[in-house]
Amino acid sequence: MRLLLLAIALLPFALGLPDALTRDLWYDELWGLDHSVFVDWGRVLFEWQTPNQHVFWHVCCKLWLDLLGVHSTVEVLSAPWKLRILPVLFSLGALAYVYRAATLLAGSRLALVALAFAAGSLPFLHFATQARGYSLSLLALCACLAHGVRHLQTGRLRDAIVVGLSVALALWTTPANGYVLLGLVTPLGVLAQRRCRARKLLAASFGGLALALLVMAPILPAIASYPGLASRGPFRWATVTETMPAVFVGFAMAAPWLAIVVLLACRAPAVRGTIGLLACALVAPFVASFVRGDVPFQRVFFGLLPVVAMLIAVALRPLACRRSARVAGIAVVVLVGGALLAIRMRDQRIRLANTAGRVRQGLTDAYYIVGYAPSARIDSVARRALPLFVGVYDVYALPTYAQARGVDARPLRELLAGAGATPASHALVLGRGSAPLLRELAAAGFATKLLSKPWAVHALIEVNRERSVARPR
Repeated sequence: MRLLLLAIALLPFALGLPDALTRDLWYDELWGLDHSVFVDWGRVLFEWQTPNQHVFWHVCCKLWLDLLGVHSTVEVLSAPWKLRILPVLFSLGALAYVYRAATLLAGSRLALVALAFAAGSLPFLHFATQARGYSLSLLALCACLAHGVRHLQTGRLRDAIVVGLSVALALWTTPANGYVLLGLVTPLGVLAQRRCRARKLLAASFGGLALALLVMAPILPAIASYPGLASRGPFRWATVTETMPAVFVGFAMAAPWLAIVVLLACRAPAVRGTIGLLACALVAPFVASFVRGDVPFQRVFFGLLPVVAMLIAVALRPLACRRSARVAGIAVVVLVGGALLAIRMRDQRIRLANTAGRVRQGLTDAYYIVGYAPSARIDSVARRALPLFVGVYDVYALPTYAQARGVDARPLRELLAGAGATPASHALVLGRGSAPLLRELAAAGFATKLLSKPWAVHALIEVNRERSVARPR
């Protein structure tokens, strides 16, 4: 029965995996490969330019691709699954830790409910296969949570050591994980007054922080001076009135009814204290950001997903005290059904947004999840000489895929370097017979500017969208 529930719990993730593994790489993934992976080790370890540089992820990525014999971005483009297997492995490890932590808090049957929630949530499905550091961050944070809970229950020293190492690796991946780590440490501060084990975990966490600062010392000045991470002044209310509700809605989008379960469980004395501590862990990162006054992306709080999963498993304990198998089975099936419905609705939203030329990129939705295939677009346009309309987020991807197909990408890079913030504001024409297409676009009211003379391989034009948006036919 448990194996069957386990298979059902992982169903949303498994169904989307074949498509996700072969999905073309998008802007941030390609930028990371070019600037932080296929470079010398000195740049990987000691250079930091933007928050997209997830240092420990890029270290793991470079080692992984070297092991597979992949030494250039073009090689990755021809077989993206070779790269995407790595974040999938990290994500599966994170799910294993979610199950382990939930088992310690609520028992093995309700742990399957926590697993089903985490594996079917839209944020997890969004980031689990991305070739960026979010899957590795989630693994480190889940390890910190699971070993922390076990140390509080058993007092084993090695669990405290793993917590310290997890803190260090999470911060080395991206300093933004500090907010989620603060949330995980907050309950320890509450418990430290009366529990020696909590004080040991606090010491281990601060040891991990010291280790991270030591390893990151060469890049700390660049991180501290980056404008996007600067405070806008204390007490930014939008963080608690807009960002926090949006993140919680993103987590619960597949199962909004769970909020009612959690509220009802607060009335049960047996779990009230644990729910209170988990709630503190959820709210503390937003409060810290609110006080500091920065402007974090929603994905900064993605690492709170296992805390929400623990909260759900614990909240179901009063309902499952004598019938845990039945409650777990019903909850898993309902969660998976809700996840599949949420995935379908998400794909519809993204498809409509892409058709309208609106870029969606948030905690749950992103334009590159549905219909994003620059390699196929380049091939199709090259064969049929159709206009290829380029959005601002294609600035890095399309030239890279064009170059991989043997097309001189320098004029395209020149064109897109000046792209504005309006999606679909440019067009690329590939293949023979470009002149009739130029005349057709001009007759439709578009102002066109020839950037390089048409010849047998490609011609580039810039299209003004003031009147309408032409679509490939």
